[in-house]
Amino acid sequence: MISNTKILHELLVDFDRQDLIDRFSQQTSTRPISGIINQDDQKLSPWQIGRVAIVGNGGVIKKKKWGTLIDSFDRVVRFNHAIMVGGFEEYAGMKTTDLVINCHFHGGIGDTFASSNKGFTSVKPGERWVEGLRDLNVIYVNSDPQNVADRGRIPEACTYFKMSGPCFHKARSEFGLPKPPTVGFAMVACLVRNNVKPHLFGFSTEASDLWDHYFEGRPPPSGCHANDYEKAVVAKLHELRKITVYR
Repeated sequence: MISNTKILHELLVDFDRQDLIDRFSQQTSTRPISGIINQDDQKLSPWQIGRVAIVGNGGVIKKKKWGTLIDSFDRVVRFNHAIMVGGFEEYAGMKTTDLVINCHFHGGIGDTFASSNKGFTSVKPGERWVEGLRDLNVIYVNSDPQNVADRGRIPEACTYFKMSGPCFHKARSEFGLPKPPTVGFAMVACLVRNNVKPHLFGFSTEASDLWDHYFEGRPPPSGCHANDYEKAVVAKLHELRKITVYR
């Protein structure tokens, strides 16, 4: 989270986003997570940081007003450009300690929103969408993290991690996914594997749940992921009390 609202204001003044300035002024801690991210074969250490909320982008989060509950967690994880969208705090909260990004959005951190992401209506192509978010843990989750050899345009003040390729693909083999996992599912699987029980908001568990974002219109599914299969696995993990799903 941003600890200096003056610096943040200077970075976001061109966007006329006072709501973001207010939102990111709250102080939160960003504890190291290298015990889970950036390791391949050895047993990974659990996050010793209290309770973890993972806030997905699914429209199901708007079924109830979860904001106050989400903000009560010690660690709050969000995905891609959801962190830049205001006006949904009563449903999704405002606290963030970790930002997970995928390959489609990696090029936009500190640079411009990738033209390949047309169809997402909350951010305009060319907008420098998260340049000001300097005090977050940024976690790059992708099937081949070595495609990004360095931090690129990611702000140097970010604590930057890459989920290892083996960690990513283990999410598929462990649960028998017929296709590569989404980054959200890969993150959940990584935590469960390491005896961390995440609390999920904005995650779909029923086949009837839409492929949508709570804060924007988005392109239809590409077919790269087994979305319905993942929904069933998430529901089963909830039933087994490995995770808690709020909906």
